[in-house]
Amino acid sequence: AVAVALGDAFNPFLEAATGNEIVYVIDVSGSMDGDRYRRVSAELIEAIQGLKSHQKFNIILFSAHATAFRDDGIVAATQPVK
Repeated sequence: AVAVALGDAFNPFLEAATGNEIVYVIDVSGSMDGDRYRRVSAELIEAIQGLKSHQKFNIILFSAHATAFRDDGIVAATQPVK
């Protein structure tokens, strides 16, 4: 496990995006309100924009239950999807 404090230069989204199939699991519970949510959203957008078209991804948002960005599984990171 890696502990990352807000403000650290390390971006776990970008570090983990070297595989070909990536699933981002994002906590959207009440503890993520405010700056935490804005920070994770900005880093997620940056990570997804940095994916290559041969990579595939999906996003799972969770709080009391989980919701997938795409119900059809992981999808190619093409510009229209990103």
